[in-house]
Amino acid sequence: MEQGGFILRSWNSNCVELREEMSSDNRLVEHSCEEDKILGYRFNVNNDSFSLAPCKIDPEADTKRKVLSQTSKIFDPLNIVLPVTIRGKILMRKIWKLDVGWDQNLPKEHCGEMKIISRDFEMLSELKFPRESLNELDSYGLHIFCDSSVEAYGFVAYAVNQNDKSSYLFSKSKLAPLNKRNEHSVPTLELMGVILAFKCLPLLEAYNNINFQFINICVDAQVVLNWLLTRETKIKSKFVRNRVLEADGLKVEISKLFKLPVLYHYVNTEENPADMITRGLSYTKYLSKSTYWLEGPEWLSNDFDKWPLYPLLSISPYYKHQISTVCAMQINKVNAGILNINKMSNYEQLLRITSYLFKFCSRLKGGDPKKKALEYWVKIAQKEYFTVELDFLQSSANITNNIPPLVSNLNLFLDSKGIIRSRGRISKCLYFDFDVHNPVLLPKEHRFPSLLIKHCHLKVQHLGIGTTLNYLRKQGFWIPKGRSAVKTELSSCNICRKYNALAYRYPKFTDMPKHHMNLVKPFQHWENRIKVGDIVLIKAINKPRPFWMMGKVLELILGFDNKIRSVKLKQANGAIEYHSICNLYPMELSVTHAIRERQTRDNSMEIEVETGSINKPESIHVEQGERSVRPKRKATERFERMLRENLDNL
Repeated sequence: MEQGGFILRSWNSNCVELREEMSSDNRLVEHSCEEDKILGYRFNVNNDSFSLAPCKIDPEADTKRKVLSQTSKIFDPLNIVLPVTIRGKILMRKIWKLDVGWDQNLPKEHCGEMKIISRDFEMLSELKFPRESLNELDSYGLHIFCDSSVEAYGFVAYAVNQNDKSSYLFSKSKLAPLNKRNEHSVPTLELMGVILAFKCLPLLEAYNNINFQFINICVDAQVVLNWLLTRETKIKSKFVRNRVLEADGLKVEISKLFKLPVLYHYVNTEENPADMITRGLSYTKYLSKSTYWLEGPEWLSNDFDKWPLYPLLSISPYYKHQISTVCAMQINKVNAGILNINKMSNYEQLLRITSYLFKFCSRLKGGDPKKKALEYWVKIAQKEYFTVELDFLQSSANITNNIPPLVSNLNLFLDSKGIIRSRGRISKCLYFDFDVHNPVLLPKEHRFPSLLIKHCHLKVQHLGIGTTLNYLRKQGFWIPKGRSAVKTELSSCNICRKYNALAYRYPKFTDMPKHHMNLVKPFQHWENRIKVGDIVLIKAINKPRPFWMMGKVLELILGFDNKIRSVKLKQANGAIEYHSICNLYPMELSVTHAIRERQTRDNSMEIEVETGSINKPESIHVEQGERSVRPKRKATERFERMLRENLDNL
């Protein structure tokens, strides 16, 4: 900084030795105040704590402009007193609903609420908060609690070390959008709170020297948890469907950015600290719950076995048993394996390297090392993701009332080697072997099934999802929701993306042609054409055209502009009705003006041909102003020529 011209002339620190050295160099800051100004806070180096800057709030604010100005005076970047300051935002939301002017006086109830809020805001500077929250020597789990109410939604983040000591990191909240026509439901707002948490997680890059093990998202709405786990909704709201897809995309981005597993958990509303930032607290209530707000619930720990259990009534059966087990599996691995499978990109390479490690055991005990390597990775995947099913199947006394869903749905059992298999219904088919009759169960979330799917995709010459899934099952493996797992893996295949992609983008739409831009007046297709005696089709909305009824025009009814607007018809069933000409369609041989003229000329010509008085077709003239007659076909001309020749011979 000195090279850039920024010379720091004074320093301060909470370290006593460093302060003594600064004092000897005349670099120690000297002032009469015990606290230093840091990022809007007041930092006390003696007790290593900080507090908010004092501010004066006008309790007599009685307009929307003044209320907004006074409630925005609290500067709190970490939102450590957000349960109190959110009340000012909620008050502004209520005022905004009134639809009053900026300088218009507010009702008495809002002015009274402003006086209470101003009193609480002025006392916030008296609170002291510890500065230290994280230590570089410890590893932490990041727990984020999300919640929402009708008025606001938000989240609060805690860091918990291996000794189960939790510390407040940061929080964020937003007001619920005002939409009079279509107000968002509370579950929708809670989903928006989860998305807000994902969007704020890139702030963790500032803690690049801190070792985080996982990210745990906690919600108190089981409906939202089911949306996040299944990535689908059963409601018709397109807004909710788009937010679910957005949350899933943000989860993948955060997982790739920090290389951490992102987990979901359910907590009760009464034990969710984020509930404080959606409803607001007074100063006295915040003071009584400050420990709960700064450290989280008492049971907050990285060991999910210590968390309270709740009945999951709104979760789909496939994910219900994973809520309480997958979290612990991701963090406390049952067996990390002899190799880091996440660094492997090829299925055959994984089995080949693992088989080298089993060669020594195979020489002593016998057996195929490659087959043992396959069984080893199958057991590793099953122990990590099917712990509940494995414990149930290994127990000697199976309780029929607490059967896991996968055990009953897939008819699971343990073979002689301790591998979970699904007993199929094609055991009497002699064409397949035992592995196809009773396939091995694999989880779609593990890395090993991912490599296996890619291997099967290569074996079938990069064919589609169905072919790859069929080949996978013929190899003796069964993956729950296997089609979606195969589809996910095939979406990352570069060769398939290369050959399935379009060579060029579709061109932009050109301008509409001129004949499509002609303005058509109403009733133009029937204007001055329909006449009494015409046969027309009557349009029926609930029937196709072949079943439309025909009718005969009996009377024309003119409008105020002396144009035909409706007609009196005699329908085919004998009924006489009135119809608008918009619902009438002319027959292909309807008696219109031009057709009648053409038929009249054709009839006169036929009479002349029969009597022999016709000599030349040119004798038929069309007067000026009449419609032009359609030209005759060549076959008609030849036929008339033959008639004239035969008549001359007679």
